[in-house]
Amino acid sequence: SVTGHLRRVKRWGAALALFLTASACGFEVVETRWGFHGKVVPGRFALLSVLLRNPSDLPYDGEVAAFRDDGLDQRRGAFFVQSVYVSPGECRWVQFYPYIGEQDNHRSWQLGWGRRFRRRAPLAAPVLGPPGTVALEGATGGLLGIGGVSRSLPEQLFPPCASACGGLHAVLLDHVPDWDPARRRAFRDWANGGGVVHL
Repeated sequence: SVTGHLRRVKRWGAALALFLTASACGFEVVETRWGFHGKVVPGRFALLSVLLRNPSDLPYDGEVAAFRDDGLDQRRGAFFVQSVYVSPGECRWVQFYPYIGEQDNHRSWQLGWGRRFRRRAPLAAPVLGPPGTVALEGATGGLLGIGGVSRSLPEQLFPPCASACGGLHAVLLDHVPDWDPARRRAFRDWANGGGVVHL
């Protein structure tokens, strides 16, 4: 029927508009954080936090991927995907949890988005090291530099899964973190698994 045909045309039009918006949008990588203290432990899943900025006039509603850069046009091996929505002019953290091996020390990584992740931006390379100690930073600041701690971690960057905490040795806390249930559960599982908490 004509009505059914019009509905299909509208659906296809909406899908095409979403695709063109996602493809046209660009990102700026404002900051890349590997691990909890700037290093990742080989042989474990790592925390990769990327702060994105959308400088365009269009929102981005789609997937972004982090993957190892082999220096060629094609990606090889595993890549890690997250769905995000970033409004024009907005900054947003997105996190990935890749497995890191000994060969990944200082190896190049990229962030991809758009159709088949062809639009790309370089990411800072991971540096291997031992598990770290961090001060958890709340909305009013943290304990940076106290008790030999060299790095603070904004509480919103604590991962929602304990398997990504393999690079974390100890946490200094001076407040109750404002976390969703997944992050509270991940913190509890990490602590019960041998993580050290200083209050």
